[in-house]
Amino acid sequence: MRSINKYLNTLEESWVMSDDDHYYNFGSWLNNKNQVLLIIGLSGSGKTTLGKHLAKKYNCGYSTTDDIWIPILRKYKEKTGKKTPDMTEDEFEKIDRIVVKELEKILRNKNKKMIIEGIHIMLLKYPFLKEQSLVIKGTSYFKSFYQALKRDSSKYLKKGSSRFLDHYLHYLKMSKNHQISLHKLQKYLNKK
Repeated sequence: MRSINKYLNTLEESWVMSDDDHYYNFGSWLNNKNQVLLIIGLSGSGKTTLGKHLAKKYNCGYSTTDDIWIPILRKYKEKTGKKTPDMTEDEFEKIDRIVVKELEKILRNKNKKMIIEGIHIMLLKYPFLKEQSLVIKGTSYFKSFYQALKRDSSKYLKKGSSRFLDHYLHYLKMSKNHQISLHKLQKYLNKK
């Protein structure tokens, strides 16, 4: 396993160049010391593919935070009239707290090994997530952007070119939030 500092340098480089996926406390998950394996990374980085593969290989539960986030974001949009790209970091923090409460409900089942993919980096500040096993996808920013573009373009082009453009401007803004969150992850890993 790489040292934390070497890993952090590699993670920053991975915004341009693809790198290996990074596993923390994976042995603890395999040996049932940790019941949950969290998978984080950029949209289009392969989190879902990896999560489903590992769930099948190790015969365990699988969930994605999209199943939690999307309904919460829809309710927030209905309540405030704000679109996701217009939300502030404080608003995302508020939504994070709601998502974390939902994750805690999922994690109460201590008898079943579980993979949760799509965990956002900022969620690692919550105590019950800090000790879980973790996979960080090392796909580059540009590669994941291309994968997301390839995956989503036909869906958004059907809604019109302005909707397509709005979606990818939103993606770029979210990527900026991931960069901000990277510094939070660095602080977390340095505390261990």
